[in-house]
Amino acid sequence: MDAAREKVMAEVRRQLKPGLLNRLDEVVVFGPLSHEQLRKVARLQMKDVAKHLAEKGVALAVTDAALDYVLFERYDPVSYL
Repeated sequence: MDAAREKVMAEVRRQLKPGLLNRLDEVVVFGPLSHEQLRKVARLQMKDVAKHLAEKGVALAVTDAALDYVLFERYDPVSYL
């Protein structure tokens, strides 16, 4: 987390003018989500998709295994640093 914090702060310093940077009280760096947390987020998103499809007469059911597959194939925590 220390390395991530340093990267974030370097980018903040690079992107923001000193006048704006001096007005910030604090920069909060969040740690990565666990697999279970990611699955919960994906489940919530899929519920929204299922609701939208239900309005069109289409039923959607997604298993935890399917969510795990999507997370394994598409989630890259390095791309968010």
